[in-house]
Amino acid sequence: MGNTTQQSRIQVTALALAMAALSCGLGGCAARATPNGIRAEMAELREVERDLRDEIAALRSDVARLTAAFEAAAAADILPEPRSPLDEPMRPPSAVPTPNAAIAVLLDDYRVALEREDLQALRKIYGCEPPSDDLRYLKLWFDRTDELDVSMASPHIEVGNGNALAVVEQTMTYTLAPIQQRRTVSVTIRMEFVRRDDGWQLANLEPRL
Repeated sequence: MGNTTQQSRIQVTALALAMAALSCGLGGCAARATPNGIRAEMAELREVERDLRDEIAALRSDVARLTAAFEAAAAADILPEPRSPLDEPMRPPSAVPTPNAAIAVLLDDYRVALEREDLQALRKIYGCEPPSDDLRYLKLWFDRTDELDVSMASPHIEVGNGNALAVVEQTMTYTLAPIQQRRTVSVTIRMEFVRRDDGWQLANLEPRL
C-alpha cells in the first residue's frame, strides 16, 4: 500500500513537470523578442527620416540656387550690365591754361566782339571802360562800317611778370557805310594785357595801318 501511494505521487509529479514543460514550449516561457524588434524597426525608421530630411534640404538649396540664377538672367535682359571703373576711359587731369593760351582765347573774344560791334563784350575783355583812344578807334569802325568780318593771323605773344604783349596781323573786310563799297584792309595791332586776379584782361591797343 505504501509503495502504491509513493508511485502515484511520482507519477503525478512527472505529469506536472511534463505539462509545465509543454506550457513553456508553447510560449509561456518563450523569449519576449517583440520589444527588441520594435526598437530596431523604430531605429531604422529614424535613419530613413534623417535621409529624407537631408535630401529635402539639398533640394531646397538647389531650388534657391536655380531661382537666383533665373532672376539674374532676367535682370540682365532689362538692366544694363554694370561697368567696372576700369572700363571707363581715362580722362586727362584738368590743366590750368598757360598765359599764351589764355591770351589767345582773349584775342578771339576780341575778334568776335569787334565783328558784332558789341561794346559791352569789349568792356568785359578790358575789365572796365576802354581807354578813350581805344574807344574812339572802336567807335570809328562801328559807325562807318557794316558787315565787318575780322580775321587774325597767329599772334606773337610775349609774357612778362604780370603783363603780356601781343602783336597781331588783323585783316578786316567790311562795307564802307557812306558809299556802300566793299573793302579789305590789313592792320597790325599791338595789344597790351595785364594779369588781374586769376585771369588776363586787355589794357590797351595800338593800331598801325
